[in-house]
Amino acid sequence: MGERGPVLLGHVENLLEVAVDHLRGQPNETGTRRAGTMAPMTGPTLALHLRLDGVTDKDGFLARCARDLRFPDWYGRNWDALADCVTDLSWWAEGGEPSGCLLDIQGWSAFRDADPDAAAIAADILADAEAYWAARGRPLVVRYDDGP
Repeated sequence: MGERGPVLLGHVENLLEVAVDHLRGQPNETGTRRAGTMAPMTGPTLALHLRLDGVTDKDGFLARCARDLRFPDWYGRNWDALADCVTDLSWWAEGGEPSGCLLDIQGWSAFRDADPDAAAIAADILADAEAYWAARGRPLVVRYDDGP
């Protein structure tokens, strides 16, 4: 299977609105309720795919993030570097950050079962990133394929 990196979707008005409508009222990975509101997308929307098949620990998770999400060379493969990369997307698109991002995570429950502590930290970082981008009017939606 070929690797897929970030995909620029172009001017997509309601991709993330659909994702939030789908998640409205459902708890996210950390158990908190999602707000279910967002500003309309007016610019390029970034779609990222993270595949966690075979990932069983923190190091594997951070390495897979580097590979699948094509993080920049300065990514340090630690929790702080993960937080930096998901709250500053300027490394991805020259000339500015996308107006929104959809992060699709596959294989989450197997990773969570293998290393619950690492999964909890990762989920907290991603939830913080969702809140960070929501406050700036550029939503990030994290979708866990097999539920929280």
